[in-house]
Amino acid sequence: MVGKHALDAGRYRGRLGRLRWELAGPFGKLKWGSFAATLLVIAVVNAWNLAQYPSYFDDEGTYYSQAWAIHELGQLSPYTYWYDHPPLGWIQLSAFTWLTDPLFGGTAALLSGRVVMLGFGLVTAVLLFVLGRRLGLRQGYAVLGMALWGLSPLTGLEMRQIFLDNIALAWLIAAFVFVTSRRQDLWHYCAAGLCFGIAVLSKETFLLAAPGLIVALGHYGFRPTRVFGLVGFSMFTVLAGAAYVLLAALKSELMPGPDRVSLWDAMVFQLGSRAGSGSILTAGTEANGYLQNWLQTDPVLIPAGLAAGVVCLLLPAVRSIAVTIAVFTLMALRPGGYLPGMYVIVLLPFFALAIAAVLDRAHGLAASSARPHRRVVGLGAVAVLLAGAILAVAPAWWERTAVAMAADTNVAHDDAVAWAAANLDKQSLIVSDNTYWNDLVNAGWDPGWDGAVWFYKVDLDPAFGTHHPDGWRAIDYLVWNSTISGNSNAIPLVRQAYDHSVLLQTFGAGPDTVEIRKVVTQ
Repeated sequence: MVGKHALDAGRYRGRLGRLRWELAGPFGKLKWGSFAATLLVIAVVNAWNLAQYPSYFDDEGTYYSQAWAIHELGQLSPYTYWYDHPPLGWIQLSAFTWLTDPLFGGTAALLSGRVVMLGFGLVTAVLLFVLGRRLGLRQGYAVLGMALWGLSPLTGLEMRQIFLDNIALAWLIAAFVFVTSRRQDLWHYCAAGLCFGIAVLSKETFLLAAPGLIVALGHYGFRPTRVFGLVGFSMFTVLAGAAYVLLAALKSELMPGPDRVSLWDAMVFQLGSRAGSGSILTAGTEANGYLQNWLQTDPVLIPAGLAAGVVCLLLPAVRSIAVTIAVFTLMALRPGGYLPGMYVIVLLPFFALAIAAVLDRAHGLAASSARPHRRVVGLGAVAVLLAGAILAVAPAWWERTAVAMAADTNVAHDDAVAWAAANLDKQSLIVSDNTYWNDLVNAGWDPGWDGAVWFYKVDLDPAFGTHHPDGWRAIDYLVWNSTISGNSNAIPLVRQAYDHSVLLQTFGAGPDTVEIRKVVTQ
C-alpha cells in the first residue's frame, strides 16, 4: 500500500514542485526557514558598516579603477594593461558597478565595489549549500556548512573587500555544483568546465582547484560516460583559457618585444621572478604574518577545517573537498613562493564544508545503530558535541564580528578626500594610492597623466616620464599614507617629491594617518 505522503508527492512535478512538496512535508517549513534565516543573517552581518570596515586597501582600488576604466574609458585599465591578472574578474565587476555606482555617488567610490562583493558572497553562500546537499549532507548540515563559512569573522573580513578571489570563488563553487549533479548529464560537465575556466580567468591561482574537480567528477560521474564528461569538462576549461591567450595575440602582446608589455613577461614575473613571501611556518616572514592575522581573526575555522579535511580524505563522497584543501595548503607551505594576503579566501568554504561533512558522517554513524538505545546515545553525543562547539566558538566570533559592525576605519580617508576636493586645484597633478584615485577623479581631477595619478605609475610606467620629463617636479600634491611610505624604497621619484614637500593637512592617527602635502620645487 502506498503511503499518503508518497501519494502527495506524486502531485508535484519538476524542481519547483519538489520544493513545494518539501515545504508542505513534515518539518519542511522549519528546514527551509533555517536556510533562509541563515542566509539573511549572513547578508546583514556582512553588509553592516560596509563603508567603514575594513580599511580601504590599495588592491581594492586597483581592481575597482580597472573596472571603472572599462565602462568609462573603454579600456582594461586606466594605464597600460600589462597582464598582471586575467581581466575577466574586473570585467564582471565593471558590469555590476556600472549599476551600483549611481546608487552610491555621494560616498567613497569603493563602497560601490564592496556592495558587488557582498552580492557575489551571497551567491557563493547559496551555492555552498547546494554543493553540500549534492555531496550527500543532510539539509541541516548543509546549512551549517554555509553558516560556518558565511559567519566566520575571517570570511567577513575578506568578503567585504574588492578582491578578484571573491568573484572567482562563486564560479569555482558553481563548477563543483555542476560536477556533482545527480542528473549526470554531459552538459553539466561542460558547464562545470566553463565555470571553472571563468574562475581561472577571474583569478589565475584558482587553477589549483583542478585536481579536486577531477576527483569529484570521477566519483559522481556516470561510469559509462565518465570519459566523455572529463573531455567535456577539460575542453570548455581550455577554451575559456585560450580566450586569454587570444586576447594577447590579437594585441600583438603574446611574446616580448621592444617598448611593449607581453603575456609572456607577465607570466615569468608571476611564476618566477616575483619576490617570495618566505615560509608560512617561519616567524617574521611576510607569509607567516598573513597566517597570524588569519588565525587572530578566526582561530577556529582554519585548524578545524584542516583536521576535518584529513578525515574527509577517507570519505569518498567528500574526498574532492579534502583534495582541494590539500592542494591549496601544500602550495601555501612551499618555502620560497609568493603568498598574497587574500589567498585564504579560496580555502574557507572548503574548510566549512569539510567540518559539516565530518559532523554529518558522525550523525549518520550514530543513527545507523540497530539498537534504539545506542542510536539515542550516539545522536545525543553528536548533539552535545555540536552544541558545545557552538557555545565555544560563538562568543569569540561575535566579539570579532561586533568590531566589524562598529569600527570606523575609513574616517581619515573620507575626510582627506573631502578636504582635497574643497581646497585643492582640480587642474593640478596629484599623486595618491589607488584607494583615493577614483574619489579624486569623481571630485574633478582628470584621470590622465596631468590629473590624478596612482603613485606606482610615477616611477614604474615610462609614460609618466614621457609626459613629464621634469620627473618629480611635475607633481603638485601628494596624498601620503602608510601604503605609499611602505613602498617608498621602490618609488624614488615619489620619495623625492615627498622630501621636497610641505604639509598642508593631516587626518587620522597611527597607521591610518593621511597627509595632504604640497610639493615645492624652488
